[in-house]
Formats: sequence, structure tokens, C-alpha cells
Amino acid sequence: MSLTTIILLIIVAMVGYVIMAYKRFLSLRASIDSYSTALESKLKHRDTFIATRVETSKDNTHAWEEERTKIDDAIQSDRRYYNAIVRDYNYRLESFPDKYIAKKYHYTPREYFSKD
Repeated sequence: MSLTTIILLIIVAMVGYVIMAYKRFLSLRASIDSYSTALESKLKHRDTFIATRVETSKDNTHAWEEERTKIDDAIQSDRRYYNAIVRDYNYRLESFPDKYIAKKYHYTPREYFSKD
């Protein structure tokens, strides 16, 4: 193999990696946005559910508690998944060579979800 061929293969491999890393960033950002919206929606649903309960009679407390537990468990599960995605995304922002790709496209770290 000639030196020119080796150099071309290295360049092709580097370009392929940059494209792969860029697509991974796009995927992570889309997941973060999607789960953020879902979590906000579930939190609003929970708040509405609690407000409705306060306004209604205290009958069937056990069923209400079970439903609230289901809602809280779903929120907790989504929160864990969201925070795992954010952790992966933020890690990639700081790791070599992904940090140079992130810097070029002005990607910034995301905050963990901590609302109750």
C-alpha cells in the first residue's frame, strides 16, 4: 500500500468518525428534548390529579393513592432515564475528540432533571 492510500484511508476514517459523533449528538439531544417534554407533561398531570383530588370527596382513598403511586413511579422512571441521557451527553461534550465536534456546533451541557 502506498503512503497516499494510507493517508486517504486515515482521512476517510476520521470523517466517518466525525459524522458518527455528530449523529450521536443529534440523537442524544433529541432524546433529551423528548423526555424533558414528557416529564413536564407528567408533572402537570400529577398536579392536576392532586388538585382534582383535593376538590372532590375523600371517598376511595386507597384507589387514589394507588393511582398517585403509579404516576409518581412513571415520573421517577422517566427522570432516571432522562438523567442518564444527560449524563452521557455531557460526558461526550468533555471527552476527546467529541469535545471538538461539540465546540464547533456550539453544543452546551444540559442540566439534570430535579423537579418534583
